Amino acid sequence: MLSSGCFGEGPQSLTPADHLNYKAKPNKKVDFALELTPLATVKKKESEVQQAVSNNHQSILANIDKPKSKVPVINQEAQLQRLRALQAEAKLKESRRRSQLNVDWIELDKNLKSRGSTKKDKQNWVEVFVKKYGSIPELNPYVNTLSKWTHSMSHFDHLVDEDKRRVKQRTRQSHIIAAKIRKIIELK
Repeated sequence: MLSSGCFGEGPQSLTPADHLNYKAKPNKKVDFALELTPLATVKKKESEVQQAVSNNHQSILANIDKPKSKVPVINQEAQLQRLRALQAEAKLKESRRRSQLNVDWIELDKNLKSRGSTKKDKQNWVEVFVKKYGSIPELNPYVNTLSKWTHSMSHFDHLVDEDKRRVKQRTRQSHIIAAKIRKIIELK
């Protein structure tokens, strides 16, 4: 039971049920004194706050992928250019590698057909060629033609495994870059 004499103006006595229906407010006379607010008012304010939070959350979700200002758009353009440059660089490297592979193949093929070279020299040339250009057809289209020589290579199976991993990694990287480019273009 509270008396009004202790805490200033307020209810003369409160039951436990009264405590549930009121929210405390500071009293004018004494800093720690309480003035009570009906529970219905408190619930209404809580409902308004929850609605505001819900509206804000929906707004954030609706705009999550939209650029907020000119700066992200510029960053997207820069990222798009960088990704396209990576794609072009990878294609250029592969094109140069394939061109050199064809030039080296012509020379190797000529040397393998030569009667003046020893079998050991020919085996060494094939090993160097396979190590440089790959032990699987995806990397080296001439590797099947070299099967006569590659079967005697002691670590050929290991090279095949490495090259398969390398092709898988290149393919995955290419797909990642292409997906990022598509995503940036879709956001425009």
